[in-house]
Amino acid sequence: MAEGRSKRWTLDALVTMLAPAVGAERARASVLSALASLGLAEHSIDEDSARRVFQFLQGAGGLTGIASRRALATMSIGEDPEPATPEPLMRAMVNADITPARGLPAVNAMTAYGSAVTVTRADIVDLLAHAVGKSVAESAVERASVAVGFGAVGTVQSAMRVLETIAQEPGLVGITARFAKARLALRGK
Repeated sequence: MAEGRSKRWTLDALVTMLAPAVGAERARASVLSALASLGLAEHSIDEDSARRVFQFLQGAGGLTGIASRRALATMSIGEDPEPATPEPLMRAMVNADITPARGLPAVNAMTAYGSAVTVTRADIVDLLAHAVGKSVAESAVERASVAVGFGAVGTVQSAMRVLETIAQEPGLVGITARFAKARLALRGK
């Protein structure tokens, strides 16, 4: 961006960058909190102030931190602001090897049998449980496993189908499943 021609930001524009990943209410609360903590007024946000807000929010970890890192990256390459949708966030996380603060666990229980890596339902639950809780994760994995015909143990590909089914669900469980797919893909290689 040309010097002296700083883009003006609105509160809604900052919230829009984070809302698809964390929800509109949480995004608005996070941005307002960051503005207050930094002593910035919500009605006069220039590009530098927007960067400071996103830098501040990186420290929040989790999806908010990842969405903030993506917003900063978008600003750095001069792209017009766009919402931080889960798919680009997942790609950014994989490409930069970024994990949420309360990160998804490594798939420790995966065992190699010859050339095939196996994954259990418990492994899939573990990928989701830190973000959504064990009971919600177990319920989602059970429903999706039945839907795609995943037994107690399967391949990485069949576990991906389970996570893809869960990723269709709205809200945090769907978003978490998208991140879990990235983690599973990294561990399965």
